[in-house]
Amino acid sequence: IGLIFQEKGNIDIAEQIYKKCLSISEEIAAKKGNSMIVELSHSYRKLGDISQKKGDFNSAEELYIKCLSIDEYIVSKTEHIHSREDLAHTYRLLGDLYTKKENENLAEDFYRKALDLTEQLAKEIDFKDSLIFLYDSIGNFFMTKGNLDKAEDFYRKGFILAENIAEQTETLNARNN
Repeated sequence: IGLIFQEKGNIDIAEQIYKKCLSISEEIAAKKGNSMIVELSHSYRKLGDISQKKGDFNSAEELYIKCLSIDEYIVSKTEHIHSREDLAHTYRLLGDLYTKKENENLAEDFYRKALDLTEQLAKEIDFKDSLIFLYDSIGNFFMTKGNLDKAEDFYRKGFILAENIAEQTETLNARNN
């Protein structure tokens, strides 16, 4: 529900819903242990997104770091694909945030982590869409640094991957018709 309000531009209502979800998840996690830990991570991530949209980068950072801590813990305990997807997503969000905060070293570190994990996931499952978004984010990062050659390299990788996906989709659609 929070996502719907967020997409409609009702950021304050979305934030209230995400805070309520976080509160419920914390309550259940306190009673049942780690069974709600993934929900905690998602709530922190969504609240971080809201903070970032509001321009409160320090709050977003704090929330994303909490999310990161949980994601890394989950991945350390399980090899579940979705856990690694969440971790890669959090790495990218932190890279995006540190780009906005003009902390190039941290942005580059988190983008590197996101890239390593996302490329690994793309070999295991159909995770190419996320790879396209990541290439775009890294391209934006290098663009803000003024490194146009590296920016172009990442934009080009994303573009080529998107073209390949489009061609595969057209081929599948042609076969199904």
